[in-house]
Amino acid sequence: MKFEQLFSFDNLFSAWQKFRRGKAGRSAIISFERHLEDNLFFLSEEILTGWWKHGSYRRFSVSDPKKRDIYTAQIRDRIVHQVLYDFLEKIYEPIFINDSFSSQKGKGVEAAVARVRFFLEDEAKWNYGRCFALKCDIRKYFDSVNQQILLRIMCQWVTDKKFSVLLNKSCEVFVGNLAMEFHSAILPVKFSLIFILMNWISS
Repeated sequence: MKFEQLFSFDNLFSAWQKFRRGKAGRSAIISFERHLEDNLFFLSEEILTGWWKHGSYRRFSVSDPKKRDIYTAQIRDRIVHQVLYDFLEKIYEPIFINDSFSSQKGKGVEAAVARVRFFLEDEAKWNYGRCFALKCDIRKYFDSVNQQILLRIMCQWVTDKKFSVLLNKSCEVFVGNLAMEFHSAILPVKFSLIFILMNWISS
């Protein structure tokens, strides 16, 4: 799909519908939806003419159970994220290893557990003795990923220059907003694209 088609009104509306699922009652969604047609037309025009600029991120913390800082973009920018994600997913998902389960259709925690169970039962069948599954978490994983290096490598797979520029704009504003807080170009945690990028690294 060409850049102009990706960010046409129709495709932005499709991205809006995906983004909106499960969020219909939220005040920000209701407010954006009051002038949905105008908002999407204006967003499409801004992007296609090169005038679009990513807005700022809102920061909040959650504890589940450990404390994490979350950064969420404005709704209009999250619609752009959805378009970017859908486009990148078609490129990268086919090259993910079979045992990558994060944020992919038809996969998730239950599928991952079933896969571990398969390996354990397979090992037991061949009498290899006791089997172990390692559960671990890389400390500050998102904070440690250098955005510029990742984007440079990733854009080697994306031939559309306009798309590459837009992807960089989407990530760079995060660093700009937090320049005083962080000393490296990291990726935003609450950014839908982060999951497909991290899956790509793992694969």
